Amino acid sequence: MLSLAEKLISYIEKFDKTVDVLTNTKFIIYSFNVIHLLIDNCMTTLYSILPRISQILLKFENIEHLEIRYHIGKCWLVIIKNDDELFQKHLISIFDFFVGNTQVIHYNMNFAACEFFLNLFDHDKEEIPNKKVNELLFNKLKQILPKIFEFIKLSNNDLCSIESGENKLSKVQKDEKENPDDEDSLTENDGYNVNWTLRKCGSKFLDKLSFVYKDYIVDIMKNSLEEGIQSKNWRTKYFIWFT
Repeated sequence: MLSLAEKLISYIEKFDKTVDVLTNTKFIIYSFNVIHLLIDNCMTTLYSILPRISQILLKFENIEHLEIRYHIGKCWLVIIKNDDELFQKHLISIFDFFVGNTQVIHYNMNFAACEFFLNLFDHDKEEIPNKKVNELLFNKLKQILPKIFEFIKLSNNDLCSIESGENKLSKVQKDEKENPDDEDSLTENDGYNVNWTLRKCGSKFLDKLSFVYKDYIVDIMKNSLEEGIQSKNWRTKYFIWFT
């Protein structure tokens, strides 16, 4: 496993992120997916090369291709759970990367970003143990919160049907008005855990934020909360009240 990972890493390290991505997109997506699977299942064996893997992830941190960003995000989620030293070392870059992953509607990418932000809290406690993380999160709340709120308002089907890289919120909001009782119909066959969705993850994240930042959250989201409460979609109302 270590030999395979090292060969793959050595190959990616030679890539020019602005040129080679255009001609090797599928290979790069495949490579990051394989790296994620390797470190997720063989962490003990591959722990020694995590710094090299981190440098590759940082090299592509500003890449605009959404599928590549999604797989990079999955790699980061595994690394930061297993190596706090690397996480602290690259904290700002990792944090900004996941903030960027909330700015375009893409179910898997948004889901990974929500899980990252949720993991910033101390497990089941409503607190952020790291002061530096607390400061970063506070400074980005106005950028993050409206996007997380959109994830909660939209149904799973809406999010999954939006084409990568295209923002069709206006169409989705129109569909919501025309079909207020539309059912979410994701199943395990769609590749998602039906018991843990982006909407639920986003709701839990906002719930924890409310304990930390209290009234500041309400000030930022006042207009969106009022719109959600008045929505004809019962799911939107439910999650607004839950949040």
